[in-house]
Amino acid sequence: MRTASRARWRSIWGAFALCGLLLGLRVDAAAETPEAVLYRIFLSDGSSIVSYGEYSRVGDQVVFSMPLGAEIAVPRLQLVSIPSTTVNWMLTERYADSARAAHYAGTRGESDFTLLSSEVAYALNEVALIDDPERQLDLAQAARRRLQAWPQDHYGYRAGDVQQIVGLLDGVISEIRVAAGQQRFDLDFVALTTPPVPMALMSPPSLQETIAQALGVARLSAVPAERMSLLRATGSLIAESASRLASGWAETMAATVATELEAEEAVERAYQRLAATIVEQSDEQVATADVLGLERLRRFVTSEDARLGGRRPNQLRALLSTVDTGLASARRLRLAQDRWNLRIQAYRQYQRTLRAPVATFVRSRAGVEAIRSLAGPDADVLVRLGEQLAGVEAALAASTPPVDLQSVHDLMTRAVQLARTSVTFRQDAVQSGNMDTAWDASAAASGALMLFAQAQTDLERQLRAPELR
Repeated sequence: MRTASRARWRSIWGAFALCGLLLGLRVDAAAETPEAVLYRIFLSDGSSIVSYGEYSRVGDQVVFSMPLGAEIAVPRLQLVSIPSTTVNWMLTERYADSARAAHYAGTRGESDFTLLSSEVAYALNEVALIDDPERQLDLAQAARRRLQAWPQDHYGYRAGDVQQIVGLLDGVISEIRVAAGQQRFDLDFVALTTPPVPMALMSPPSLQETIAQALGVARLSAVPAERMSLLRATGSLIAESASRLASGWAETMAATVATELEAEEAVERAYQRLAATIVEQSDEQVATADVLGLERLRRFVTSEDARLGGRRPNQLRALLSTVDTGLASARRLRLAQDRWNLRIQAYRQYQRTLRAPVATFVRSRAGVEAIRSLAGPDADVLVRLGEQLAGVEAALAASTPPVDLQSVHDLMTRAVQLARTSVTFRQDAVQSGNMDTAWDASAAASGALMLFAQAQTDLERQLRAPELR
């Protein structure tokens, strides 16, 4: 303190006094600030729409809550969306910044500014109480940086007052540098950025303005359900508020809303009927692989949409997607049917070739079942069973299946081989009395029966005409 110059002391206490003075000049805007922020979305035609709270850009849409009713404090909110291309974003964002700044000023601004002033005053007091110029300089510069950044982070609130404090603080820093014996003054005194002049906030819309805005938003919305919901809500609002509206204007607006709602509902019913017809016909034509019929159905969808004015682009896309999916399935099915028709004669010829060996295996199944259940058969029956199965295997080896039935043929051959193995194991078990060998015979017999059943199922499936799955 003894090393502080008189000029430096004047600067320090001047800045300290200004902080105290500004703390006493409270700005009371809370009484004028609504609890919720009313934003304005400005449209390209110059009009604006009220958004109750923040709006959000989602893809190519702007989603927001629109207040309906005469009481903005307790509104009925309608969630709506409009194309972002209809919005004047420069005005909309400027107004949003001004609305946020006003809301901040009326809620937290003064308490935050009080805290800032107290922090700066505390820092200046520290500067005054210590003798080390280097430490004084660090504290003063830190306070200046805090002040310099504050307006930008706080919507420009009381930026002029902050600038006054910074001006005095710059003098303090200069005096401290002199006291510290610094010859170079390289402090970059960056000027505070003056916040842009805020847009004047508009008053909450009147009841009549709210109704007009709701009708305008309904016409802009690309979502049919939103349009109809908003038109219904607007019609109800007009009916409820008829006594507070000019009678001629209310009647005209009620008739307009009713006409537009009726038109929307008629279009909705027409598209619902179209969708039901298309889905039914598409299913029928896919099941019969009617590719040309589905192509005609697709053209019908687009022509009907054009006749209805193209009022439901999302439903049109969904219907076309349904038809296109069915068309792809029908084309696959038609190709499979054509291929099957080309090969069915060879399939049936193969089936006729297998008729005798399959019948022999079927007659042998009782003996194989006995081996599986460890219930015989007698030794002489085992001999005949082995001979029958050998004949079946030879017949299979002599036949050449179509390429598509090779897997069926292999399954059947493997089944017969396992059956013959079961006979051999059973004969060994009978001769040796070894129960383990009898169980091996049972396992082979079980596998033979299972594979034979699977081969028959696969063959029957290949012989049936392809169907939609």
